[in-house]
Amino acid sequence: MDIYGGLCGKISAINLKEVEVKFNQKVDAETAENDENYTISNGITVKSATLLDDGMTARLELTNKLTNQAKYKISIKNIKAGSITLTEVKDMEFMPIDNTLPTVVSVTSLGNKAVKVVFSEPIEKAAIGSFKLDGKAFYGSNEFASRSIILKPYDASALSVGEHTLTVAGVIDYCGFKSLSEDIKFTVVQDDVKPVVSNVTATLEKVTVTFSEDVDPDTVSADNVYWKSGNDKMKAVSKTQLAGDKYEFDFTGRSLPGYETTLYVEGVKDYSGNEISETTVKVKATIDET
Repeated sequence: MDIYGGLCGKISAINLKEVEVKFNQKVDAETAENDENYTISNGITVKSATLLDDGMTARLELTNKLTNQAKYKISIKNIKAGSITLTEVKDMEFMPIDNTLPTVVSVTSLGNKAVKVVFSEPIEKAAIGSFKLDGKAFYGSNEFASRSIILKPYDASALSVGEHTLTVAGVIDYCGFKSLSEDIKFTVVQDDVKPVVSNVTATLEKVTVTFSEDVDPDTVSADNVYWKSGNDKMKAVSKTQLAGDKYEFDFTGRSLPGYETTLYVEGVKDYSGNEISETTVKVKATIDET
C-alpha cells in the first residue's frame, strides 16, 4: 500500500507479528524508532519500532498478532528525514499475507554458554525437542526475543570451543506454519570482551539502550538504570526487551530533563559473564513539540 504526505513509501506485512513501513528516502532513526508515532486499527498495539540497515524501512513489532488476510489501517506521524517532516498519514489500509514457512537465518554462539538462533520471522512456539546439538537431543532452556531464540544448555561442556552443528525442525510461526529440518554449522569462540553501550536514544519518559552485543536479560534491571537529580537516583520504573541487545526503559513520573544529562547503566553482563565497566553515557531527551 502506497502512503503519501511528504514521504512516499509502502506498507507491508508478510507475517502476523510485524509491519514494515518503507519510505522513499532515508529517515531519522530517533523519529522512525519511536513506537508512539505509529497506530494500527482493530486493537493492535506497536511494541517497538526498528529502523533497518537501509535507513528507509521501519519494522514494527506488534504486541498482539494480526489476522491473516484481514484489513487493517495504520496512521503515522512525526517522522523526519533531515529537514522534512512527514505530514501525518491517517488510516491507510494494508492486509497481512503470511504464506511462507519460517526458516533459520543465522546461528551464532554467545560465548560458550548460549546459542542465538535468528529466524526469518517471529516465532510463537519452539519446543526444546525442536533442537538437536551435534546430533543429540538438546537439553537446556530457551528464551524468546522477537525473531530470535536463545538456547542455554544445562551441560556447561556442551558448547566447547570449536565447530558445532545445530539441527532445527518444527518451529512454529504465528500463522501455524512449521519450519522444515535444517542443519546449521556454527563456531564457538572464547569470549572475554565486556559489553558496552553502543547507542542511546531518549524522550522525556523513555530511554532506549542498545548494547554492543546480546546481554543476559537476567542481569538487566530497571533499578540499575538511572539518572541523577542532585544526589537522588531517578531510577527507571520498568524495562522492556526489544531485542537481544536492545532494551527500553520507562521513566514515567521520573522524567529526564530537557538538557543533556548522564545516564547510568550498571550490572549488565553478557552470556559469558563479562560485566559492563563503562557504566555512564551522555543522553539528551528529544522533546515532542507537536
